[in-house]
Amino acid sequence: MNDEFIALEMDDDRCGRLQFELPLDVTDAEIAYIRSLVPSLQSGTLELLDPNTGEVMFTCTPVLVH
Repeated sequence: MNDEFIALEMDDDRCGRLQFELPLDVTDAEIAYIRSLVPSLQSGTLELLDPNTGEVMFTCTPVLVH
């Protein structure tokens, strides 16, 4: 397992890759939590949801770059 980056890959219909670069002092518990977040696409916005509360922990609007 490479803990320097965490990558989220989307379905073929919404292909794309979101990659997080982690700080050097990240803990194993923090990595496990980030990996547990649930992706959701709403109106072109990517959200990562807390699996226990459903709270949005991260949001971004992807932009296609040629």
